Amino acid sequence: MIEIKDVGIIISSSHFQEKFLIVRCFSENHGIIAGLVRVGRKKNDVIPGNIVVLHWKARINEQLGYLSVEVLHSTLAQIMFSSSKISILNSTISMLKSALKEREVNKAIFEEAQDLLYSVCGNTDANVNYKSYVNFEAKLLNSCGYGLDWSKCAVTNSQKNIKYISPKTGNAVTQVVGEKYKNQLFELPMFLIDGSIDACAKDILSALNILGYFIEKYIFAQHHIKIPKMRSILVMDIERNLEQ
Repeated sequence: MIEIKDVGIIISSSHFQEKFLIVRCFSENHGIIAGLVRVGRKKNDVIPGNIVVLHWKARINEQLGYLSVEVLHSTLAQIMFSSSKISILNSTISMLKSALKEREVNKAIFEEAQDLLYSVCGNTDANVNYKSYVNFEAKLLNSCGYGLDWSKCAVTNSQKNIKYISPKTGNAVTQVVGEKYKNQLFELPMFLIDGSIDACAKDILSALNILGYFIEKYIFAQHHIKIPKMRSILVMDIERNLEQ
């Protein structure tokens, strides 16, 4: 009998026959694990977004196996009256499901996602929560091997007055270097360069458009996957709030 004990984030739950659910969990040390959970009184334990202690066991590693969980943090229960927080949760879960492969270990992304869920539950400022989500997407891109470097100018190596990023290379340049080509470049929101700077809704939208472009180009397009619908809904929600 093979057993796995770990901490994880529930990313999906679907019915299987009459008495079981197939539950997928993004675990810290074993990547995405799927297992059967018996339907019972504790079906709320496997709501997507819950952070759990999981126990998976099967005769062989390739089997679906059986899964039991103990909830450490019930995310949805704490945010159910906030539409902006629910949008962040749904987008986070959909990005994890789409970008990561089964059993692919990625501790950096797990820690970033876990921190995001705890942070969203504890903060009432929507822009702070959106900024945390942007950081999650940047870490996701970086952990998949496509990190963007906006710490210095790719031409001059200067760390001052960074303003633009190239959609072709992902390299950043200063205002002086990029001014001539600014119509062909993305303008970087300042909070991406300096994390201590507050982000407004307009800056967050700009950052999500930049990250969305590179995530689609480097992660999803190569596997013929579209940007998750929940991610698009998150962007539309921020756009609506900006118009009000």
